Amino acid sequence: MKLAKLFVGAVGLLGVGASVEASTITMVPVVTRSTDLSGANVVVNPDITTNPGVARLYEISLLYTFQGNTANEASFGGLTLNANTAVGLTRVPANIGQARANFAALNPNSYTDSFGDPHPIYSTLGDLGTSTDLVNITASVDPVGTPFGDSGDVRPQLGKTAPGSKIGAVWYQWNGTAPASVLIDATSAGFVNGTTGQPQSDAAAVLVDKLITFGTVPEPTSMAVLGLGAIVFAGRRRKA
Repeated sequence: MKLAKLFVGAVGLLGVGASVEASTITMVPVVTRSTDLSGANVVVNPDITTNPGVARLYEISLLYTFQGNTANEASFGGLTLNANTAVGLTRVPANIGQARANFAALNPNSYTDSFGDPHPIYSTLGDLGTSTDLVNITASVDPVGTPFGDSGDVRPQLGKTAPGSKIGAVWYQWNGTAPASVLIDATSAGFVNGTTGQPQSDAAAVLVDKLITFGTVPEPTSMAVLGLGAIVFAGRRRKA
C-alpha cells in the first residue's frame, strides 16, 4: 500500500512494475530553525546538543540523498517517510509565527526551464492520507525526459549533492530540560529509469533512517529506558 501511495499523481507510472533492483535513500534531516513559544526570537541552526533549559519550537528540515546502484537507476523517483515517532517532544498545536503545526512542503516547489517556464520539482508533495499525522509524507516526480530533458531541469540531480535535497519541514516543541528524540523513518522509495525516463517503485530499496536527539545524551542504559536508541544512521533493505 505504501509503495502504491508513493507515486499517486506521478504521470506514466501505470503499467510500470516495481523494480527488483536496489537504489539507496538516506535521510539527512537538519534542525534549521528555532523560535520561542510565541514564534519570535528566531535562531538559525540552533545548538541542540545541550539543554537550553527553556521550551522552544524547532524546525526539522527533511533532506535526503539518493544513490542509484545500477545503470538504470538514473535519479530520484520518489520517497515516503514518517516523522511522527518522537520521545520527549510535542507537536506544535497551531501555526505560530514561522512554526507550522503540520508538514510544511518545500516552497517554492518549482524550477524554471531554459525557456523561462516554471515546472514542479515534485509532482506529488504532501502528508498523504491524514494531513496532520506526519505519516506517509510523500514526494515523487513525474517522468523525466530521455535523455534527461531541458537543461534547467533540476530533477536529475535530486539527492546527488551534499547536504541533500529538501522536501519540506516538520516542527516540534522541546522543553529544553530533558533529552528527547524524533525518528525520521523512510518507508518506501523509487527511482527514475534512465532508459525510459519513467519513475519506478523500488521494492528492494535500501532505506537509511536518522534519529535526531535533543539535549545531553544520557548513558546507554538510560537511552534504552527513554527509547532513544543509538544516535546513528540505521540502514536496512526493504522488500515487498
